[in-house]
Amino acid sequence: MHNNVIKNGKSPTATSVKEVVMSKHISIMVLCLLPLFMVSCIPNYLTYSKSGIYAQCRLSGGQRLASVKTLAKSCVLGYFLIEYDKIDKQDTALSGVNLLFGGKSINLAAVKYEDVEGITPDKPCRKWVNKNDFDKNDVFYDVIFHFYGEGGEEDNLVQVDFHFDKDKNIKSFFCLCFTEQKTGCLAFENTADKTVLEPPLKVDELKALFGANVQISKAYCLK
Repeated sequence: MHNNVIKNGKSPTATSVKEVVMSKHISIMVLCLLPLFMVSCIPNYLTYSKSGIYAQCRLSGGQRLASVKTLAKSCVLGYFLIEYDKIDKQDTALSGVNLLFGGKSINLAAVKYEDVEGITPDKPCRKWVNKNDFDKNDVFYDVIFHFYGEGGEEDNLVQVDFHFDKDKNIKSFFCLCFTEQKTGCLAFENTADKTVLEPPLKVDELKALFGANVQISKAYCLK
């Protein structure tokens, strides 16, 4: 009896062999992609959030498996965002915090376009003002500051962005620190006790500024 004869007395067809080979290839691809998918599903951000106020820290390595409590003590959150439209009207946290920036003290609850546009930082910085008046349905103003180190404009330290609507009312404030080190570019002051804290900030520092009624959690990003 020939070796290629199976129990039903028929030889394997080319189609059946091809199906077996394809099945093996698919299985190998699944096994290769599975670890990547599993890693992608592990939380890779620690987030601080409350009504209209958001901050985050990117996690790496063993940090992704650590508890939220442990991370909250050690991580510095270099990304900070205030979305004024989402602030709870009953929340007065912003009125208790001043932004110390460019030699000025600006209350976060009352940021004015004229004050921000007139700032000239005393540290190496590229500043630009964007006005979008091409789309009459979405007129806005941006005042952006990009602080850099001794290596020039490619040596990123901190980026600060103030976004205003067509009437120059503040819509959002954004701060991104590219380093975990303090840079002296800006700071926040608690008006109650005059404590000054410089970003990037830890969770306890954010709580001291904006209140402890916040949600601290790990976030997932599949990108």
